[in-house]
Amino acid sequence: KLGEFVPTRHFTSYESARKDTKSRR
Repeated sequence: KLGEFVPTRHFTSYESARKDTKSRR
């Protein structure tokens, strides 16, 4: 279950941070 609610909450922050890094690059 840890991998189920983790990717759901951290997914938005994780995707946002990845998009910011790609956009900055």
